[in-house]
Amino acid sequence: MCRTPFSPNAGPSINTRPHNARWTRRKRTSGTPRARFEQGAANSLELNTAKNDLQRVMADRITAKYTYVMAAKLLDILQGLPLTL
Repeated sequence: MCRTPFSPNAGPSINTRPHNARWTRRKRTSGTPRARFEQGAANSLELNTAKNDLQRVMADRITAKYTYVMAAKLLDILQGLPLTL
């Protein structure tokens, strides 16, 4: 059974915010992955994972833009409109 403050049968709430050392350390060192790495809160694997995720998101964004343009131009062609770039 999940005991969150939003579950219908949560019962009495003990503590809704985690106040353990890990949460406060994470809160203090939140920021960019590079800043967390420099502060010692993240290791090199986490830094490289964050960099790879950023590169993948940027590539997906470019792909989405060109997919949209190609789909729009295909619709124009199918409607008989002249092709313009």
